[in-house]
Amino acid sequence: MKIKEVIMEKEVREKLLDKHNVGSSEVKEVLLGSPYFIRAKWDRYLAIGCSNRFLTIVF
Repeated sequence: MKIKEVIMEKEVREKLLDKHNVGSSEVKEVLLGSPYFIRAKWDRYLAIGCSNRFLTIVF
């Protein structure tokens, strides 16, 4: 799987920063890089990758 563009709503960016202390730039760096993808339940995916730290992103 290859992701070409990341679109996040303002509320999602704020939640990532406030609740998880993760900046949207970190998420974009992981998703646009070469993360390891895992298909999860309920048509969701996990992306595991590294920016300055390892992140697991559910989408």
